[in-house]
Amino acid sequence: MMRNDFDYVPKKNDDEYVDHFLHGLHNEFWHPDYKNIKQKLWALTKAVVSYGWEDDVDHSITIALLKRLIAGAWRCKDYMEREKYTHPSFNRKWVGNPFYQRIKDQDKDFLERNKPYLMHEGRIEHLSIEEIRNFTLAIDSFFEKLNVLDWFKLLDRWEEYSKKADSIASYGWDEHPLCTYEELLRLIEITFLADSFYYNHIVEEGLPHNGHLFEDDYVITKLDATNTDVYNPLEHVNWIFADYTADELKEEIDYWFDCANSRTKIWSKAEPGKLVDFHDRVICLYEAGWVLVQGEEIPTDWLDPTCFESFEKPKEAITNIHCGYSLSSKERGNPAKTLSKLYRRTGVDLLRNHLSEILSYALRTDRVPHNPYDEDRKKIKQIIEVLNVINQQVCVRRDEVE
Repeated sequence: MMRNDFDYVPKKNDDEYVDHFLHGLHNEFWHPDYKNIKQKLWALTKAVVSYGWEDDVDHSITIALLKRLIAGAWRCKDYMEREKYTHPSFNRKWVGNPFYQRIKDQDKDFLERNKPYLMHEGRIEHLSIEEIRNFTLAIDSFFEKLNVLDWFKLLDRWEEYSKKADSIASYGWDEHPLCTYEELLRLIEITFLADSFYYNHIVEEGLPHNGHLFEDDYVITKLDATNTDVYNPLEHVNWIFADYTADELKEEIDYWFDCANSRTKIWSKAEPGKLVDFHDRVICLYEAGWVLVQGEEIPTDWLDPTCFESFEKPKEAITNIHCGYSLSSKERGNPAKTLSKLYRRTGVDLLRNHLSEILSYALRTDRVPHNPYDEDRKKIKQIIEVLNVINQQVCVRRDEVE
């Protein structure tokens, strides 16, 4: 490909510096034909490999788009090599999630839900986890198969045989057309990743495996990553335990539930807004515990409190003696296993809905719930205790570093 030394290259500290590498792929991602490109590629593949395939479809538009994707990928590779550029996030370290839910405790949708964020969002099926985290590896692999000019020549033959009643494989132009098809599928998925990086530089945020859980139409409602850009549940837990001790949270829960279950008692510690705010904090903790068991791997720095965007000292002293425990000493001694069991084969919707009902009953005296929600009270207190143990361990690590 001809090099144009007059191309404008932003300065490295310019916001546009990363974007100029990805400009070609970004543009093609938003082309109207990209939306259905995988289906069109499969139709093209059937046309070039089948004998007597009767297909009146003009595949030239698909061929032209694939060529532009190839050109965009080559431009990205070429520019990065010329600039000797590697984004630091491509080398981000990952580690096994110590809280990953045990197989025996997982629900039926666990594995599908726990595809990495961009794999989930882009329905990526042909790139490895390493390539998703660093899509330039996939670009390099693509051009190891053929150089850019040979890819163009091969697609010219594909266009030719899409109009014939002969198989391209039989005439030696492409002996492995299904392999070519799979490579082009990978290119389509590379384009999605490049566009995501172009817009969001999302890899800088740790390529969150759980990012899709925070979408408005999914499951997380109070664990706010949208406004904070923090996808690490350990940080959210840390912030809450800076305002409350575990005992304070449990005492407030008992008062809240008692109010809900008595017609003569209504939440009166402060204005109703205080209970609503407390309800949201409890939901946040509940969701944080659930998110914590999702994802087989997490960025290494998620476990490093010195890397938290904002670390908070716990309100409760690490040596504090609790008034009473809902968990046994054995359960507190193995918080990862305990957390896995507490969220055994369940999502967050049911208990979260119950907590909303309890909120409603605690603010009225005309009715009481038919269900006293004793099991919910016990479970949420257990979750608070185990998350407090985990946060205390995080704080100890922070003190050791300091």
